Amino acid sequence: MGKAIELHQVSFAYEDRLVLEEINLTVGAGDFLAIVGPNGGGKTTLLRLLIGSLEPRQGEIRIFNQPPRKARRLIGYVPQQNALDRDFPVSALEVVLMGRLAPNSFFPRYRREDYAEAYAAMRAVGVEDLAGMRFGDLSGGQKQRTLIARALAGRPQLLLLDEPTASVDPAVAEDIYELLARLNQEVTIVLVSHDLGYIASHFRQAVYLNRRLSWYQPGGKRFGLVSRLVWRKNEYGAGWAMMGTFWAALLQYKFIQNAVLAGALSSLACGVSGVYVVVKRITFISGGIAHAVLGGIGVAYYLGQDPLVGAALAALCSAVLLGLINLTARQHEDIVIGALWAVGMAVGIIFMALTPGYSVDLMSFLFGNILMVTEPVLWALFLLDLVILLVVAVFYRQFLLVCYDEEYARLRGLPVKALYILLLALIALTVVILMKVVGLIMVIALLTLPAAVAGLLTHSLHRMMLLATGLSFLFILSGLVFSYQLNLPSGAIIVMVASIGYLGALAWRQLLPLLRRRGTYKKLFP
Repeated sequence: MGKAIELHQVSFAYEDRLVLEEINLTVGAGDFLAIVGPNGGGKTTLLRLLIGSLEPRQGEIRIFNQPPRKARRLIGYVPQQNALDRDFPVSALEVVLMGRLAPNSFFPRYRREDYAEAYAAMRAVGVEDLAGMRFGDLSGGQKQRTLIARALAGRPQLLLLDEPTASVDPAVAEDIYELLARLNQEVTIVLVSHDLGYIASHFRQAVYLNRRLSWYQPGGKRFGLVSRLVWRKNEYGAGWAMMGTFWAALLQYKFIQNAVLAGALSSLACGVSGVYVVVKRITFISGGIAHAVLGGIGVAYYLGQDPLVGAALAALCSAVLLGLINLTARQHEDIVIGALWAVGMAVGIIFMALTPGYSVDLMSFLFGNILMVTEPVLWALFLLDLVILLVVAVFYRQFLLVCYDEEYARLRGLPVKALYILLLALIALTVVILMKVVGLIMVIALLTLPAAVAGLLTHSLHRMMLLATGLSFLFILSGLVFSYQLNLPSGAIIVMVASIGYLGALAWRQLLPLLRRRGTYKKLFP
């Protein structure tokens, strides 16, 4: 089987902003490849390089052993539908006929052969009955099928699609992926998508792109009991089938393994720092730190630096500032926190907007995307965890006294100001870690809810930390399972699971005295 796409050391930049760096990729004829990654990671730029609308700064691209511009007749391209004017006066059939235009098509009328190919393409994707309707009046799924038909009308050997399931509901997305799987029997398909939950079941291979390219390959062996749970849904029940699907994916897909590792590393920081946030009652201060982080991310992008470094520096600076305000001007604390909260986010958004030629994935920072965590980020999380655990191990007793009784800590000669600021610095680093899991908007929920549940179940600080760490991982892992299975945003699902866990623990705490008075507790737990 020949090669449909070959990229060798391909790099591309908008002005001086490097978007793609040393991309090496080979796609065989007949392959079904997904390209996933954050917004601004270069996915759409890569597609534009493949169709020849952009030229690489360096490197070579070959499409069926030809330069992209010479291979255009072999390529069908499906852009994002939201880039099209929905009010433009054009019918679905006219849109599909556009796929029959050739460089030498100077006459205004289409040939009979063109109409035949257009109707055949519409019939292949199930929209033949929509031929006379205005394109802007179609539903999201119908528009997407029509655009796929346009790409197929030219009888391409390679089909490139940019976010074909954006702005459609899960049922329509599933239909589109099934359609593409059928089309893949005749054409090579390369697709840009955020729908990681569908990749496992529909794609032969996938790559993760965030300026650089990294591989993971769906498919492969199924494993023992996990496989049986996946395929015997009726026998084991839907819940076990859901878990089985996730565990099978965990054993096969690198991005899910990275997500679980990120969850475990985040749980360590969350379990330790979150307990201090709860017992010291500094949730509002922690929220100020979290939202100020966006300013550091924006400045880092503008300067061409690692956003994780910018986030850490902004978090530490805001922690020191808020610590000093809390210790010296507590009467103005709420005003300063509110101002820092708003200004930090405003600065971040402004600098992201000023970043030339680069689309920053603002949503992933605000709401998190643990499924997009890469190995360098895992190492960064590990180092941050190590710093937090070492500091707590050294200053555990001092932190305990400062959190419990500041006045007595001063009496004992402890450097209360320095310890308090150091504690806020640990919380700042934890915010940076959790940012990758649930985003800056919801970080406080994951920082406090596991610790709050642990506080309902034990009255020992070190036991609270251990229990909060375990609960954090349980909430994150459960959220990942539901997120993967339901194809919903992981950060929001993780926070919902944590909230349900907290409400359940709170309800149990309220019901327990009543059960004991009535003797029901001994019957349930003899």
